[in-house]
Amino acid sequence: MSVLIKGRLASIANKDGKKLFHPQAVLRGVVTTKDIGGEIAEKSAMTRGDVLSVVDNMIKEIQKALKDGKSVKLDGIGSLRITVKSNGQGVEDLKDLSANQITSTHVVFREARTRKGPNTRAALSDEVSFELAKELLEQLGRTGVTENNIPSGDPDWSADDDSTGDAGDGGDTGNTEDPGSGDGGDTGGDLLG
Repeated sequence: MSVLIKGRLASIANKDGKKLFHPQAVLRGVVTTKDIGGEIAEKSAMTRGDVLSVVDNMIKEIQKALKDGKSVKLDGIGSLRITVKSNGQGVEDLKDLSANQITSTHVVFREARTRKGPNTRAALSDEVSFELAKELLEQLGRTGVTENNIPSGDPDWSADDDSTGDAGDGGDTGNTEDPGSGDGGDTGGDLLG
């Protein structure tokens, strides 16, 4: 299976004054912890319950590490870490800095990178293929469907707006206060419990 992409019109014009279309990934659905546990159980000697217990304990350990201010590296996938925002709550003097300034926390994901010769690449980039939504629309007989009239309740056509952005804008980092988190996406708040 491949990642489905559609065109997303940039909200800001380029230097020539043109708003250009950029590829945007389309979410095809959600895979839950139980789904993953079931798939792993089918491929191992462990029962579904055993696998779910291991996965549940792994999630608890990830939460514990994040709450302790550690980065969590998931080999072959990427790493997770906590960042904070202090929207409009800055201070002029460093001695006045306080945790009370923090307005929100976020778990940021950064994709794993690998070295191939002189280049560093995203670990999964060689294994991901893409399919244009227009081609899929024709295959499904859904001609005439555009970004503006895609059924909002259809999980096959829900855009993953929280983790993608216009090409070149770095996507949604989930953190405007921390420039070091530039290419991660906000993974949501559920991980910290």
